[in-house]
Amino acid sequence: MKFDARVMTAADFDQWLAQARGTAQHLGQARLAELEKPTHGAPMQRFASVDTGLFDSILRRYGDMPDDEICLPGEEPGAKTQLVSLAASASRTAEN
Repeated sequence: MKFDARVMTAADFDQWLAQARGTAQHLGQARLAELEKPTHGAPMQRFASVDTGLFDSILRRYGDMPDDEICLPGEEPGAKTQLVSLAASASRTAEN
């Protein structure tokens, strides 16, 4: 998986955040399940709100697993996946 990262000023971040919050999109468990399906070339999506506890539920699902055991729903542990550990160091690349 490849992605671009941007570094911006606090003011630019605040402007980006206001724009993202201006959408009507909500990210909950059902929508997350759709996003977890492999895609290629999908457009960027922004969400104005997120279910309470969603981030913690993701961490519980993957947080205590070694990188080589992280898998998508329906995959077996150890299967080649394109997920990157949430705890990856800053020097690690996002490419598998």
